[in-house]
Amino acid sequence: MRENDEKIRSDLLCTIQELQQSFKNGSKPEIQLESENEALAAKLKDVTEKFIQSENKVMELQAHSESLKKTIEELENKHSCEISQMSEKIKDMETNCITLEENIQSMISQFAEKERETDELKRKNISIQDELQDLLIYFQANDVKECKDFAAEKENNYVLLQNSYEKVTEENNKLLHEIKIITQELDCERCRLADTYEVQQQITEDRIAKEKALSDTIEAQSEKLAEYKETEQKYICELEVLRTKLASECENSHTKVSSLFDQIKDLENELSSLRDEMDIASKKNKMLQEEVDKNKLEIKNFDEILTKNNILLEEKDSLVENLKLSISTAEESLAAMQKENEKLNEILRGNSSEIMSLNQNIQTLNSLIVAKDEKIVELVHGLQEAEKSIVAKNEQIKEFLVKDQQVKEFKEQNAFFEQEKMKYKQLLSMKENMYLEEKSHFEAKLKEVIEEKKFLEQEKMEYKQSLSVKENMHLEEKSHFETELKEVAEQKKLLEQMLNEKTEECKSLNHKIDQMEDVLKQKEIQLKSMLENLSSTNEVEEKLTIHFESQLAAKTRE
Repeated sequence: MRENDEKIRSDLLCTIQELQQSFKNGSKPEIQLESENEALAAKLKDVTEKFIQSENKVMELQAHSESLKKTIEELENKHSCEISQMSEKIKDMETNCITLEENIQSMISQFAEKERETDELKRKNISIQDELQDLLIYFQANDVKECKDFAAEKENNYVLLQNSYEKVTEENNKLLHEIKIITQELDCERCRLADTYEVQQQITEDRIAKEKALSDTIEAQSEKLAEYKETEQKYICELEVLRTKLASECENSHTKVSSLFDQIKDLENELSSLRDEMDIASKKNKMLQEEVDKNKLEIKNFDEILTKNNILLEEKDSLVENLKLSISTAEESLAAMQKENEKLNEILRGNSSEIMSLNQNIQTLNSLIVAKDEKIVELVHGLQEAEKSIVAKNEQIKEFLVKDQQVKEFKEQNAFFEQEKMKYKQLLSMKENMYLEEKSHFEAKLKEVIEEKKFLEQEKMEYKQSLSVKENMHLEEKSHFETELKEVAEQKKLLEQMLNEKTEECKSLNHKIDQMEDVLKQKEIQLKSMLENLSSTNEVEEKLTIHFESQLAAKTRE
């Protein structure tokens, strides 16, 4: 019995030492977790700094987009003003052309009246020529020198008038030819202006359509920027929530680690006290063995020793309960670690950069689970050894059944111990099943986390590609818009040159028209003078005819 008790005590000491080593080994990953939590906090700071930088970049892009909008609005206002000015200038040109056409038509009507007047003058000249021929015939019949001289003078005057008339007709023909050329040039210019006006209308319509398209694209980009801002604000809120959660979790982990260290210290103190008690009990057992060998009458002392052994068994039961409590605390710590892992997995969904560190934490947790499984195997091995010792005790009890009535009580205690052992085995099997289920669930979660990581990386790449494409589109639109602005400026310069040329041509035409009006006025004055001369010549001819008739009448009288 004493040898078996010593074996049991030695086995319990071995199990206690192994548990101490396991607790010591189990405390190391928790210290590593503290360092990893600090590393995670540092990484979170880096991530927050990067997000702040990205927010600053977004603000800069917003300011740049607002400046571009302002420039676009200014350019639209400028283009609208320029288009209105051009339309007003074109309307002024059209009104000027209409006035020029009316002036030309009035000039043509005046020239038609002048031609009519010239035709009447020609008829009058023809009638006058006939009358002069009659007079010449009449004077030739009389042979009068004065009449000849007068007729010669009249012929000279007539020649002069005819030459002047031919000159006037030539000048009128020249003026008509110049007017026809001017009208043709004006028609050509009108056609050119109409063509340029149509081209400019098409250009303005194209520009308006392009500006509408640009405004639509700007509105779409502004809506997308607003959506990106909302998503960024959501990510910022999630980051702040995660920061608070991480801070609270770090504080909880620190408190848990400190409580675990305190519990480990208490357990170490209890183990040291138990070692002292076990040493005292071993000494007492040695003394009792010597006394039993010396004297069999010391059975009463053996009963006392049995009571002490029962007390030790109760203490062992308390130790087992303490171990159960420590195992339960370890399970709670594992559950807390699993919760922390779940929270870290949620953080992984938002932050792909921390996945490697969390995978390392998961590996450490897997190693902890393996260590706990090894501890459970060791406990099962200790239970098997305890079962063997119990079997040996049962055999010894069978031998001492006849000798002592207290063996029955010992059997009852052993039966109770066996029941507790069965319960403990059931609990261990349940815990093993729970560990296996949690392990499988944890592996499934790891697979989901890896898949989510891949999906997030793909989304990140797609987001980067979309951003690059949008930046390229923005740059292309900007370059296209700048080229269009340059073309508009060039067209504006060309239109200004055309307007300057047209104004110069209009000035030259007005100058020519003024010159023609001056020439026409001079011609009218000349025609009036010629008509006055003709009227004076008619009066002279009438006087001469009267004089010749009186002379003829006098001659006939003679």
